[in-house]
Amino acid sequence: MNPESTLRRLCERNQVPYSYGERLLPIVRRALEAPDATRDRILALVERNLQQRADGAADSEKLARDLESEILLAVARVLHDWSPSDPLLDIGKGFKGFPFGNTGLGT
Repeated sequence: MNPESTLRRLCERNQVPYSYGERLLPIVRRALEAPDATRDRILALVERNLQQRADGAADSEKLARDLESEILLAVARVLHDWSPSDPLLDIGKGFKGFPFGNTGLGT
């Protein structure tokens, strides 16, 4: 497998222009260098991103951010045998209204 043909195949299967998928080429390259299980997970994430693009689910910037987050979580799980808990995933919700920039600390 080479990264370009793998990405081209994924783009064709999801009816997404290769020009859109090219931004994912570095991720596909890394996936193909990884152990089989990691490779399969990353390629599944790439394919899901392409499917969402084909379905018109969101704009490309949001899809790119979502893909980056998913890949980071997948890699963290593999490297550290770690899975974030629900409270950690929702951490931002617990800080609503907290004045981060105006704590009065150190002044």
